[in-house]
Amino acid sequence: MNKSDKHWEKYGKEDPYYWVTTLDKYHGQMNDEEKLKQFFQEGEEYGDKIFQIIRNRLSPDFAPKRILDYGCGVGRIIIPMAKNCESAVGTDISSTMLEKAQLHCDEMELNHVKLVQSDDALSKVEGTFDFIHSIYVFQHIPIERGLKIFKRMLGKLNPGGVAMLQFTYCSDMPKGREFLNWVKMNIPLALQINNLLHLRAPDAPMMEMHRYPLNRIERILHEFEKAHTYVRFTKDGNYRGVMLFIQLDKSDDKYVDLPPIP
Repeated sequence: MNKSDKHWEKYGKEDPYYWVTTLDKYHGQMNDEEKLKQFFQEGEEYGDKIFQIIRNRLSPDFAPKRILDYGCGVGRIIIPMAKNCESAVGTDISSTMLEKAQLHCDEMELNHVKLVQSDDALSKVEGTFDFIHSIYVFQHIPIERGLKIFKRMLGKLNPGGVAMLQFTYCSDMPKGREFLNWVKMNIPLALQINNLLHLRAPDAPMMEMHRYPLNRIERILHEFEKAHTYVRFTKDGNYRGVMLFIQLDKSDDKYVDLPPIP
């Protein structure tokens, strides 16, 4: 298991609902029924917005029958989306988060949701999909690994299907802080020492943040001759990203619409 994968398994064991959202109100194991209801309600509202964007910009009658959520966590998005499709697959690197997602699926009697362990080859993700989704996931995966996963993911998209995949591409973080983060990620014992200085457990993981070069994403998209995109920009804290809405259709138009590379 890669270092970033090990970190996410640790996050899943310690505070899974918080790390899915990074919202302070979701710290802990979520035994509060009302708070858990709000957690999934927010996921449903987000999903409705994503589908509305797709219908407004790419496919007016978009109604996917089979969906994939890559990096599904405890099921915050895949569970609400699954209520409106015939088949759904959620995949995550954390087995602990998948166990919690399965528990919620069982509670809601969503028997058509399949949850599988993720790997770089997507080896347990069978078949193709009408909708593929991933939000705030690729940014935690090293770039070379992530680009290969991205390409494999597009290969699982049906003609006429849509993918919504989010990537972080730059940071407004001060250079000194960026350098410190690089040291903690790459110099042996640096993270442990920093944790001790900040009164944290020595083995407390650091959340990796990777900035993807949009020109390399564009090259992969050009390999799919019938790919069309709509772009929304995101900004979370110091990090800027793009939400790429990608549709594969049956037309002969090979033009791929991407934003300028910063």
